[in-house]
Amino acid sequence: MLIKSGTTNKTTLSQFDLLGQDEVALSKAFAFLLGSDKDCYFEFLKFLGLKLKRTSVNFLESEIGTERSREEGRIDIELRHKNHYQVIIECKVRKNKLSRQRTQYLTVFDKACNCKIRCN
Repeated sequence: MLIKSGTTNKTTLSQFDLLGQDEVALSKAFAFLLGSDKDCYFEFLKFLGLKLKRTSVNFLESEIGTERSREEGRIDIELRHKNHYQVIIECKVRKNKLSRQRTQYLTVFDKACNCKIRCN
């Protein structure tokens, strides 16, 4: 990968370009965007159908995790907000095991959580 060409003063790449284009890299980049941009986070929640007020407190109290290994498998991204919601995101690049993962993580959901969403 060419980081800087001889005809430019600096690199045209971003930190995301350095991660690569595999599933793990892309899921980490998406989680980074969700964790660093409040508007991006709340727009994604809205896309999923979750109605949570766009407040700084709600964003502050939200948790975003990546690559969490459990007995059921490794979860790419997990979003949580107290007992309001738990979202398990499985990122897919090309083939992978989409059919099996439809039920693979059902036991991971917290029973006390009001809203549970799994998405690919």
